[in-house]
Amino acid sequence: MAINWTNVTGPSDLMALPNYTTGGWFWMAMNFMVFFIMTALLMGFGIERAIITSSLISLIMAVILVYMNLVAWTWCLFFLGVLIFTFIYIIWAKQD
Repeated sequence: MAINWTNVTGPSDLMALPNYTTGGWFWMAMNFMVFFIMTALLMGFGIERAIITSSLISLIMAVILVYMNLVAWTWCLFFLGVLIFTFIYIIWAKQD
């Protein structure tokens, strides 16, 4: 797909340019890569802490991307769900 450079009139259009060529998946794929890399790097502190920290950072990034109109707001629900289910697991595991 050829890029129409006449539509690029500012920084926000330049940031949206990868979405035109990938069908809107570029920035969310980058956010998921940050999530998985941070989870892998923080495993030394424990799996629960790694998942909570990386999902919180990715949720903040997703909210910023939604504010910039680069992704849909429904992508934020994934990271919010991961946070909620991790907290539920931690509370349930502590009852033993």
